[in-house]
Amino acid sequence: MLGLKPGWLLWALRAAAFLLALSFIAARLLVYWDLNFISRTAYWVASLWMGILLFVFMFCLITHVLSGILHITPLKHFLEATVRFDSGRILFAIVVLGSLILSCFSLYQARCKVQVTDLEIPVKGTSSDLDGFTIVQISDVHLGIIVHQERMEQIVREINSLNPDIVFITGDLMDENADRLLEVADSIRHLKTRFGLFAVTGNHEYYAGAEQIIKHASEIGLRFLTNEKVVLPNGLILYGFNDPTSAQFGQQIVPFERVIGSEAQYSPAVLLYHQPRLFEKAAMLNVDLMLSGHTHKGQIWPLEYISRLIYPYQTGHFVIGKSHLYVSRGIGTWGPPMRLNSPPELVRIRLRIANKNNA
Repeated sequence: MLGLKPGWLLWALRAAAFLLALSFIAARLLVYWDLNFISRTAYWVASLWMGILLFVFMFCLITHVLSGILHITPLKHFLEATVRFDSGRILFAIVVLGSLILSCFSLYQARCKVQVTDLEIPVKGTSSDLDGFTIVQISDVHLGIIVHQERMEQIVREINSLNPDIVFITGDLMDENADRLLEVADSIRHLKTRFGLFAVTGNHEYYAGAEQIIKHASEIGLRFLTNEKVVLPNGLILYGFNDPTSAQFGQQIVPFERVIGSEAQYSPAVLLYHQPRLFEKAAMLNVDLMLSGHTHKGQIWPLEYISRLIYPYQTGHFVIGKSHLYVSRGIGTWGPPMRLNSPPELVRIRLRIANKNNA
C-alpha cells in the first residue's frame, strides 16, 4: 500500500513494527523493574498500540478484499482515473483514518461517564427489610497503571450517588501489584453503604498477589469472601468463591455445594463469582441471584464474538427457573485503554420479595 522501494525508510518501518510488536511485553518488564514516569508512559503507549493494531488489522482485512475486487474488475482504472491517485495509497489512507477514528472513539468510551443498569430481582423470604434492598455491583476495575486514583475517586462518587445498601465487587479490582490498593485506600473508605463492602477475587488478583490484596483490603473496610458464607442482619445470605485461577497458585477449588447448603432453599441468597460459569449449578442449589463479571463484553468490538465462544453468558441478565444471573461488562480496562461497544457499567439491583403478596 505504501509503494516504498527497498531502502532505509522501508527498513526503518520494519524495525519500528518489530519493536512495537514487542512493546507491551517490554513495558510490563519495565513496570515490574521500576515504576516511574518513563515506565508508566511506556506501558500506556504500548497498551494504546495494542488497541490501534487491532483496528489496523480489521481495516487491512477490509482493504485487502477491496483491493482484490479492484484488481479483478475495471474499477481500479476507473477509480484512479477519477481521483488521479494510486488505489493502493487510497486504501492505505482508509486504514490509517479508520483506525485513528475508532481508536479515538474507543479511548473516549473507556473514560466516559459510567452507565448505570437498573434491575429488580425477586428473592425468597418475607422480611420487609429486604424489599427494596439496594445492591450496587462493580466489576473489573483493574486498578493499576491505566486505571488509577483519579478514576477510582470518580467511581466512588458515582456509587455513592446511587445510595446503595451494600456494594459487591465481583473480581479484578486490581490489575497488578497488590500494594497499589493502598494508593486508593482513601477513596474506597469514602464509599457509603449500610451493610458494608464485599468482594471476591478475580484472576488478576492472583497475578497481583491475592493474599496481600486481601490483607490490604481488610485494613480499609473491604471484605473478601473466600469460599465462604455470610448472613446479613436482614437475613440475606451471601456466598463468595475464589476465582478458579487460584488453582494455578496451589489453592484447592471449592465446589459450590460445599458452601451452599440447604438454607438456600428457603432463604434469600446471593452468590458472587468472578467468571460467568456454573450458573446451572447455582440455579440447582436455589441461589436467587448470581453476580459475575470478567468478560468486559469483549471490551473492544468485535472481540465479544470470540469471547462468546468461551463464555456463553457473555453480558447482561440471564434466568434459569427462579435463579437470576447478571454479568457486568465492568468498569475498567485490561490491555488497551479502550472500549468499543462496551461502555463502563455500574449495576444497581433492587431486591423484591417474590411472595410478598402472599405473605
